[in-house]
Amino acid sequence: MMKRSWLAMVLVAGLSIFAVPGMSVAQTAKPAASASELIDLNSATLDQLETLPGIGPAKAKAIVDGRPYSSLKDFEQRNIVAASTVEKFKAQVTVAKAKTKPATTDTAAASAAPAAGKIDLNTATAEELATLPGIGPAKAKAIIDGRPYTSLKDFEQRNVVAASVADKIKGQVSVSKVKAATAAVAPAPAPAPAPAPAGKVDLNTATAEELATLPGIGPAKSKAIIDGRPYTSLKDFEQRNIVAASVVDKFKDQVTVSKAKAKPVVAAAPDDQNPPEPMGKIDLNSATADELEVLPGVGPVRAKAIVAGRPYSSLAQFESKGIIPAAVFDKFKSATEVVTAGSAAPASQGTPGQLAAQKRIKMCGAQWRAAKAENKLPAGATWPQYWSQCNTALKARGY
Repeated sequence: MMKRSWLAMVLVAGLSIFAVPGMSVAQTAKPAASASELIDLNSATLDQLETLPGIGPAKAKAIVDGRPYSSLKDFEQRNIVAASTVEKFKAQVTVAKAKTKPATTDTAAASAAPAAGKIDLNTATAEELATLPGIGPAKAKAIIDGRPYTSLKDFEQRNVVAASVADKIKGQVSVSKVKAATAAVAPAPAPAPAPAPAGKVDLNTATAEELATLPGIGPAKSKAIIDGRPYTSLKDFEQRNIVAASVVDKFKDQVTVSKAKAKPVVAAAPDDQNPPEPMGKIDLNSATADELEVLPGVGPVRAKAIVAGRPYSSLAQFESKGIIPAAVFDKFKSATEVVTAGSAAPASQGTPGQLAAQKRIKMCGAQWRAAKAENKLPAGATWPQYWSQCNTALKARGY
């Protein structure tokens, strides 16, 4: 009997000995990190994103523009920031399930958009269009002037905005079916004069107001037509691509081209005429954001990121920084170079018209140099011809 009591006591003591360490482990175990401490890539503000290692203002904006993300893997596959940078902050972020598509506009603009929350390119106001990424007041006006569009593909083929910008807004816009052709874009208060025979509008002599009465022609395109004068024939006008072919088809029967006795004088800034041919490649250390933006795959955000990451010692060093995805860099690598880093270029000076002309020269020059470096210029193309067409196209887009 005493032996059994003694064994019972030993068992009870043994259980209590094992129980104490278990309690100690449970009491001292460190609780798991709270999900609220992680930064949500789908909802964090720009300031919160900039606290992550390797993320500055440009990359924070790029992350916001790319929302929503379905998972961290989805974010990584987008190549919005370099993989090496993602590794630095991967443990500090989370991706919450997005209940609604993040709004880039205010509530009023969103409620005015068509079904599925998309902005209709055929009916949206200038204010609604300006809320799209990469679309400001000038480009919003150009979109309105180009209406109507039959489809998203039709809009893209018109080159109303750069292809890189069209890619950014593609998922946020729609194109409604237009039942009837738009009325006069800029209705004239009085009947338009008919200087040309049979009441047709003469592309060589008509005023901006007369040209604006043609279907699909607004103030910006009227000015572009005037800037491109003289025209030797309607075919010559069409080949200049001053307005989209689909628009020309709308008013082809309403216009004529008289024989020009002398080239009309168009008031323009001195720097807007016959600039010297740009030579060499585009320098990643000194090119302006406008020049960088015309490179394939480089829009306003990436151009700003390239400028912010300066100086670069070589193309290889630029590539290693991961500022631009490798696939995009491969598209424009042959058109760029890295010259020894120097101070920023002095600010341009002049009248507003001269400054606008200088900006167009830089943008057209960058396109010319990129195309020349990659042997993509049309056979027999010359800089004066290229500049004339590029300059006219940029003016039509509001630059």
